Amino acid sequence: LPMQAKFLETGFAIADTSFHRVQIWSDLSSVQAGAEPQRILGGAIGERPQTLGNRFYFPSSVEEVNGTIFVGEFKFSNRILVFAR
Repeated sequence: LPMQAKFLETGFAIADTSFHRVQIWSDLSSVQAGAEPQRILGGAIGERPQTLGNRFYFPSSVEEVNGTIFVGEFKFSNRILVFAR
């Protein structure tokens, strides 16, 4: 289950918590049209949750500040990961 859907400075993102990833589209109309995300942070569907530097363990929130994407996790790891746009 996704924990958050959010408009970012440069698109639209969903913190896809149960699948341990964040999906990012350029705009909401792409999501509504059923387009694949332009970017996926974290792993692919079916991968086990991980606490590596580029993998997630229950991502729950996403924010973008000046082109930098911050992803917060909860439950077990309690981390904030940082990604360049």
